[in-house]
Amino acid sequence: MQLSKAPFRSSTTRRGRLRGRLALCAVLGSWALPAAPDAALAPKQFTAALSGAQETPPNASIGYGSAQITYTDATKILCYAVSFAGMGSAEILAHIHGPALPGVAGPVVYALPLGNPKVGCIGPITTDEKKALFKNELYINLHTAGLPGGELRGQIMRIK
Repeated sequence: MQLSKAPFRSSTTRRGRLRGRLALCAVLGSWALPAAPDAALAPKQFTAALSGAQETPPNASIGYGSAQITYTDATKILCYAVSFAGMGSAEILAHIHGPALPGVAGPVVYALPLGNPKVGCIGPITTDEKKALFKNELYINLHTAGLPGGELRGQIMRIK
């Protein structure tokens, strides 16, 4: 059986194609153009400066680091980018701890991967973890072979 190569034509074909193209433009246009910002749904920004002086108890490490963190209410996902330098020995563990105020030790909430830099996402986080995050009660802790209790710590602070 051979199919006719002649296109099907009707009075609605041209109109239908035009509607289809307009619908496609509307979909692509709404996808390609940024939506009006909704402050309630925009990712919330956090930062942490890591040092030995913030450890519990403080140590004399010359290491340092920084973290940029975002949290999105719609997904309940916490994303992080952590980098560090100058630690006295090899990294053996990395965590987010809390809830705990600066100078106070807290339990492990999430394990982070080893390596430098660390980039990833965690979640969905719980309501209690979100409360601790927004109250600046979570911190990043990097543990090394020389300081297994923690060489660098950085309290996660909201950027408003």
